[in-house]
Parts: sequence; structure tokens; C-alpha cells
Amino acid sequence: MGLNFLERTKMTINNIEQTYDALPYISQSFKETHPQKLESIARLISLDPPAASEARVLEIGCSFGGNLIPFALNNKNADVVGIDLSGIQISKGQKIVEDIGISNLKLHQKDICELKDELGKFDYIIAHGVYSWVPKNVQKSILSVIKNLLTPNGLAYVSYNVYPGWKGRSVLRDFIDIFVQNSHKDASEREKVTAFKENIKTLKDYIKTIGLENDQGWLIKHIDSVNDKYADMDYYLYHEFFEIFNDPYYFFEFIKDIEKFELGYLADTNLYLSLNTLYDEQIYSLFDAIKDMPARIVKEQYTDFAINSSFRRSVITHSINAKNARLDKKYDKKSLNVLHIRGKFEAKDGDTVDIKGRIVNPKVAKIVEAINSVYPGSINIKELVDRFEDKNEVYSNVIPLILNDSVDISPVAIKCVKYAPGKSKIKEIYERYIKYFLKDDEPAISFSNQFNEIIFSKFNKADLEIILEFNGKNSIKDVKNIIKSKGIKMQRKDEKGNVVNVGTSEAADIYLRSLIERMTNSLMFEEI
Repeated sequence: MGLNFLERTKMTINNIEQTYDALPYISQSFKETHPQKLESIARLISLDPPAASEARVLEIGCSFGGNLIPFALNNKNADVVGIDLSGIQISKGQKIVEDIGISNLKLHQKDICELKDELGKFDYIIAHGVYSWVPKNVQKSILSVIKNLLTPNGLAYVSYNVYPGWKGRSVLRDFIDIFVQNSHKDASEREKVTAFKENIKTLKDYIKTIGLENDQGWLIKHIDSVNDKYADMDYYLYHEFFEIFNDPYYFFEFIKDIEKFELGYLADTNLYLSLNTLYDEQIYSLFDAIKDMPARIVKEQYTDFAINSSFRRSVITHSINAKNARLDKKYDKKSLNVLHIRGKFEAKDGDTVDIKGRIVNPKVAKIVEAINSVYPGSINIKELVDRFEDKNEVYSNVIPLILNDSVDISPVAIKCVKYAPGKSKIKEIYERYIKYFLKDDEPAISFSNQFNEIIFSKFNKADLEIILEFNGKNSIKDVKNIIKSKGIKMQRKDEKGNVVNVGTSEAADIYLRSLIERMTNSLMFEEI
């Protein structure tokens, strides 16, 4: 369903700009796009990419700059640039950057189709949430920019919607075309989203009334994701389901497209998709007759069908550089030795689980113990290996932890600093960052840590006010007294199960311990 090709191509760039101005995305950060994550992936497969901490970084479709701000703040030697079609978002983003005081980040309103070389070359180019939502000519412009502006050993990240997972979601776009667009032609973008949510709720009730909730379970699942997971994200729902352009690909089709621009595919940021060896032999032998698609691309496309993939995050580079990558799913120890890993593991019901709650193989218990001992800091893989007698076994056991995303990999060491008056304090960059969030009741960007992980849910505005008191001068007692002066209240259940009030001093102690732990785990402190 939807508009035909000719109708769609009549939609100009101005239409895209207008809808994003009318209902802009909250400009969030995305861990998968972080240049140091991309650098780590490249080093894992034996490439030698530019050091992200000193790189030139470009984001295409940067919105208010929310994905670039935490990186720029934490990497002062990097030169960071964002471009977006929306003048409204760029203007507001520039004001945010100025308010926070970020000198190494510049945002520009630019049409990607008109971008030449005026901004120079870049070591990392990011295009998150753009590629599937623009017409074919703009997709070609994105790939052209990557080809022409990426440095020889640079890396690009492109995310896009994929089939088969998007087949089910496409039904909701058809539903919108038939029922919502026709009945709400003059409505605002937000009104259309409201009507959409109401209509599909009725559709779900209708399906249940006629007794088809089992047969139509796949559709109910998509309806529930809209009305539950994205209930308060009208901006997301509009741009995902209402935009004229949202063209999912099969993964192999994207690979063919980038090859036309002499670009080569390295891996998905979900490394398991690209580097797991499960069923390799069976799949390779089944499809050995497919000659126009490399075996590893066949395997990844096959995996997409197995897990019903709907979204991909591809790391790409120049074809000539991609040839230097080790893609045989074997890992050079020298490449591993330069990487650092960090992760948090817990005991649960007699098992050890990673941060996502997945059970970890018991044979890596000692490795996990070593990783846990330095969290939230990192440990160098070579240093980790040297702690054990059977070094080859450690290397082979670390790889699954990396591929399963049980640990994060980093090209640089990550140091954990705890609060100690006179010796450490809240990072100066966080002081400026936090003051923006305290000033703006409706922030346009997410509050994120140095890895682009959104941490705003871990801290409310009252927390942010207290965080600023960890200035290296205030003692723990001083901070506790400040908390008490704010009239902190807390309740808990006593031995009989009755809810009772906690004394102010005890409540301040409990809150303070929790806040310091959250700040420490978010790496908010620095040495003086």
C-alpha cells in the first residue's frame, strides 16, 4: 500500500524538513554509534582505524546534537561536526552547545545532497535513523558523502530498517494510509498519531471480540509495541509510521548498494549477528551455489530470517580498507591485546548473569571475577590474560563475552574514580552538562554518559542539584547535611510489614550511598 513511486518522488526535501520541524525527535544519544565503539570493532578484526579520541567526526542527521554532545564533552581533542536539514533543530542545537560550552562541536544546517568537501574529511561518519527515511536519491548522496569524505582507514556507521522483521510493521503503515490519513487529512502531526493509537487499540479489541487473538498474535504484538513501548513517543511514531519515506531493505540489498560506491561491509555493531560461528558449516554448504554473495553475507541474511531482524547497524569502510580486515572469525592476539573490556556481573539463583540478566558459562567465573573487580572501570585484555596460566583458554573465553555483548570493549582504558574530598570531584564537563538540564524543564537532548548511554532515568532533577555539591571541597558529611536541609523523606516496611517513616538522618544516609554509587558507576568523578 502507500503512495506509488511517482507520488512519492514528488515529495520534496522541504516536506521532510517541515515534518521534522513540526514534530522533532528528542535528540538522544546511541551507544552503538559511539566512535570509540566503532574503533574497537575495527581493532577487533585487525584494522588500524584513527584514534576516535582525536578524530574528526561527522554525523548526518544530527537533530539538536544529542548524539554528539556526550562524545564531544568527553573527547576534547576530537573535532566534531553535525549536519541536519532542519533549521529549527540546528538553531536550537547551536544554542544548547553554546550554553553547555562545547568548543569542539559545530552544528550546521545543510542538505546532504548538496554537501561537497567544504567541511573537509572525516575519520568517522555516522548516519543513525536516516537512511531508511529518505528517498533513493538522498540514500545515494549519503553513500557518496561517505565515499568522498571518509579518510582512507576511516569508519562509517549506517543504520536502517530491514526485512523480514519490518514486514509485520508495514501492515501498520498500510492501516494508516487507509484509515488515518484519509480521515484526518487536515489534522496536525500529533493529532494523527493520537488517532492512530486510538484506532489500533480498537482494532485489537475487535480482533479479541471475534476470537482471533491467537491467529493474529503477530499483529497484536505490533499494536502493543505502539501503545505500550512507544506510548509517550509521538515523535517516534510519526516519523516511523507516517513519513512518506520509510523503505526497509533486505540486508544483502544494502550490501549491494554500498558496493556501488566502493564501500565494504565490516560488521554489525551487534557483533553476534556478524561474528558468531553457530551453524556456519551447515549454512555455507547449503548455499554454496550462491556465487554473487559472499558466504558471510549469506550467513547474516539467513540469521536475519531466523531472528526476524527489523533493524541493522552496519559498520562500513572503503572497500580497499575492508580487504585488510580479518573476517574469518578468528582473532589475532595482538589485536585483542590493545583492547580494554568492562562489564558488570551478578550472582542470581546459583548462576552468574551479565548486565542483561543472561547466564554466563561457569567456566569463565574467574575471568568474570577479574572484570567485576575493576567495574565500572576497565581491564586491558593482555593484563587479564597474564593473570592466568592457560592464556589461550582465556583468549578463547573472552571472545564469547565480547560477541554476546556481556562486556563492552574500548580502545582506551577506563578509570574508576571514587569521591574523596580534596582528591576528586564531579567532572567539570558534567557540571556544565547538568546545569543545562536544571535550567531547561523540557530538554531537547538526553542526559548521557561518556559511552553515549542514556542515564537520565537514573537521576532526577533533585539528584542533579545534589550532584553539583560533590565539588571536591564538600565532605561527605557536608553533602549529607545539604540533603537533610532539603527535608528528605523516606518510608520503608518494618518487621511486621507496616509502612513506617525513616528518620531524616538515616534517610539522608540511604539516599547519599545510593547517589554516590550511581555517580561512581556513571563515571562522574575525576581526580583533582
